[in-house]
Amino acid sequence: MAHFAVPTLQIRLPLAVRIYVVLFTVVWCGLLASVVVRLFSRGSPTALIGLAMLALGAFLGYRLCRLGVHAEQDLLVVRNNLRTLRLTRTDIAGCRKGGTRGGFPGSQAVQLLLHDQALVPLDVTAAPLPLPWSRARLQQQLEQLQAWHSCHAD
Repeated sequence: MAHFAVPTLQIRLPLAVRIYVVLFTVVWCGLLASVVVRLFSRGSPTALIGLAMLALGAFLGYRLCRLGVHAEQDLLVVRNNLRTLRLTRTDIAGCRKGGTRGGFPGSQAVQLLLHDQALVPLDVTAAPLPLPWSRARLQQQLEQLQAWHSCHAD
């Protein structure tokens, strides 16, 4: 019988946001697929633009659905918008609130400070607007990461 480790930390987008992303992606890709099929059947070269938009939409929808932070013991897996990082807890010097990459002005996210002085913003924690519930959620996520980091510290 296989023995699976229980994750000690999991941060994902709220369920309503994940459902919206899936529905939007399905509708977007479905509409574009029907347009692309019609354009290809007419022999139109603009079908390639629609095909590129379909591929981009599917890619972004997939990445948004996978957005998250998952930790098991000494490994932290960060799935951001465009890349996935696997960090050991020894790679991480600390956690803090800070700006996002390419977000709205004034938006905040939890950032990981690595020992090599690099900052890694956690896209799943991004709070684009300074609303009270966004700030509370951001603070809770920061505290969860800090607890995981300090619980597993040497």
